[in-house]
Amino acid sequence: MTTKTFKLNAITNVGTFNWVFIDTQKPNKDDPTKDPKYSITFAFDKKDPETTKKLDQYNECISDALEKFFGSKKPAKFRSPIKDGDLETDSENNPRYPGQWYFEAKSTQKPGLVDGDRNEILSTGAVWSGCKGKLSIGFGAYDVSSTKGVTIYMNNVQLIDNSAPKQGGRKNAADDFNE
Repeated sequence: MTTKTFKLNAITNVGTFNWVFIDTQKPNKDDPTKDPKYSITFAFDKKDPETTKKLDQYNECISDALEKFFGSKKPAKFRSPIKDGDLETDSENNPRYPGQWYFEAKSTQKPGLVDGDRNEILSTGAVWSGCKGKLSIGFGAYDVSSTKGVTIYMNNVQLIDNSAPKQGGRKNAADDFNE
């Protein structure tokens, strides 16, 4: 696999974290022989005017990565890392993230994690699906087995709001015994 990173420090607006693997690495379901990676799926609102500006910035980064990697022979068809949550569907053919854009950011190294005031968070389990925050991301083009595209690298995570209930309806212990 050939990959090259071009922009190392784009900062997202606040969005919603899904499929959070920042404490432990996620195995590669398509190829278990490949090394697992830290990853997070990041969804952000299509209607937010700031999102439009960020999306333009991300698309410029994607174009730059393609041009620098492939030169003037940019692939006509390539895999964009940013998906339309209304067009991408789940197993029941429902929109995956209605009204949202989303992408998966990955890293071979554990990302740094800070709170809204930029204080380091060392405890595990501080972030789960539904939490709100920002990501520091990078873009890299690749050409693997006739598949060409751009991937998004996760550098760091900023947790802004972790008041979302944990998946599965499980309460935290303090709330359970608050009677």
